[in-house]
Amino acid sequence: MMNEIKLKPCVCGGNAVKIKIFSHKRYDCFYRCDKCEWQTKVYVSPQGAKNAWNRRADDEQRAD
Repeated sequence: MMNEIKLKPCVCGGNAVKIKIFSHKRYDCFYRCDKCEWQTKVYVSPQGAKNAWNRRADDEQRAD
């Protein structure tokens, strides 16, 4: 069983809303903030969309 990725709140304090779209005979998805409407790009993998949502600008700096 895979571990579920917990979604972080948006930097504005809003919540992530998963949006599924049917495209090219498959479902793609992205996440959009319910407050400021910031969103990720569209991903084929729900896991990729979650990772993109949770990424923050300072993530690379923390890895050093």
